[in-house]
Amino acid sequence: MIVRAQETFCTYCSDQRRKSGLPWEEFAATFTPARSRSLPLTVVGPCTLTRDGVRCVRPQVSGGLCAAHHGSWKYHKSRGTLERWLRSRATPFTENPDCMVTHCSGWAMNSSGLCNYHWRAWRAECRSSTDPMPAAQWAPHQPLYLLAHQFHLAPLPQLLRWEVLYAVQQMDQWVRALEPHWIRGVISHLTTADTLLDATNTARLTKPHQAAVRTLENLQSAARAGYSEFSGITLIDQDVIDLRVLGLRHSASGKRRHLPGHVDLRTVRQPWLRQALRHWVTTARPTTEDFKRTFHATTIASTALAQRADAGDDPAALTFADATLAVDAFRAARKRDGTLYSSSFRRSLLGMFFQLIAYGRRCGTLDDLAGTFTRVPVEHVISVEEPNEHPATGRPPRHPGHRKHLRLP
Repeated sequence: MIVRAQETFCTYCSDQRRKSGLPWEEFAATFTPARSRSLPLTVVGPCTLTRDGVRCVRPQVSGGLCAAHHGSWKYHKSRGTLERWLRSRATPFTENPDCMVTHCSGWAMNSSGLCNYHWRAWRAECRSSTDPMPAAQWAPHQPLYLLAHQFHLAPLPQLLRWEVLYAVQQMDQWVRALEPHWIRGVISHLTTADTLLDATNTARLTKPHQAAVRTLENLQSAARAGYSEFSGITLIDQDVIDLRVLGLRHSASGKRRHLPGHVDLRTVRQPWLRQALRHWVTTARPTTEDFKRTFHATTIASTALAQRADAGDDPAALTFADATLAVDAFRAARKRDGTLYSSSFRRSLLGMFFQLIAYGRRCGTLDDLAGTFTRVPVEHVISVEEPNEHPATGRPPRHPGHRKHLRLP
């Protein structure tokens, strides 16, 4: 059974747990699900008919016999010739032919050459048609039988098949969960495309859910990243990076979260500073929260440095006064509504920016940056301005009288 993301039981087990009233842990340790009817391609075991130590290899269908032997057994039993059938005609099959439907994993259940699932589908179509098609002509055009957790790449052209396979492998590393039913929808949409990179016209995918469109976008992002890497263009060389490909983790739990697709680093105006940010995010692989804050901090400092005559493009020309100019920008940093950020948040942004500078100097990406562009702890500080603000959280401390529980001596 399928367990969706953020769940612990499939639908069947969840219903049974609710009926039992047991706690989750006790139910998981004691419950044994009852076997339901067999699925169309499942095989209970080989036919039980045996002669001279040779057992029939075809799958059981009814009464422990395969379809051919069961039908023959019923025929002779109704005519009173069962003994003669057992003595001379009940011969085990030593080969198990595959279903004639291309790439079907089932075994042919009878002389029609079709597995149980496709044989039933063919028989239903024959009954409803005035001119039934022979099984050999009908089989090549039929879809595979897929369980809920399966998808198949056979309908795609060869190049597209390899692209999707690679993209799914990469995507599995940086999405919360793969949804096979959405991938099946994408595959049916891609059957007329030549390559995953040029797949367009997602209007048909938006009708059931936007999740199918996101799945296609994720696959395309993974494929583009693979092509760029193969061409010698790595993430560190790009100004527009895909955070999904980086696979950044959330700081609170380490779990993967849905991230915005592309981030344009060109909002950082200075090429040297943009290069330092690219190198940091692709080598240090920070948490999502650290990346967002550092990117925000770098944008603030970049805007301040752009006030220079050379727009701050020459890192060797920067001075201590430029570092002070950047610190002043953090002191005056405001939200979108124009209100000032809390002093603790502004101090955090200031620290993030100069940590990026220190990382670049350690790694050699900022060797050209002037040594005078540095932070002096005594002068480059942002004081706590809010009354009673906690230095770590930026919030006023809770009054002791607000405690929910008061212990008396």
